[in-house]
Amino acid sequence: FDGAVWQKLANGAAAEPWNVEGTTNPATANSENIYQTGNVYVTAAAVPTTTKTVNITTGGYYYFDGAVWQKLANGAAAEPWNVEGTTNPATANSEN
Repeated sequence: FDGAVWQKLANGAAAEPWNVEGTTNPATANSENIYQTGNVYVTAAAVPTTTKTVNITTGGYYYFDGAVWQKLANGAAAEPWNVEGTTNPATANSEN
């Protein structure tokens, strides 16, 4: 990548970074069938949007739920879990 386009490799082969899932066709957009179960950081809104990228409206962390990209919510002040069967926040890693 030279900052604008993907350059061919020395042997003349295309240097596209990925193919459309399940094919040997090169992806033509960063969001084209490269879905995975982890999260990614997006720097700007998806343009143009697709049915899978419709929720990418701003920069931030996103994950793919199998249908569309979802923005990770900011849970800075939220307790990560409660004691099993209660609404009491867990205070130790060993509490269920």
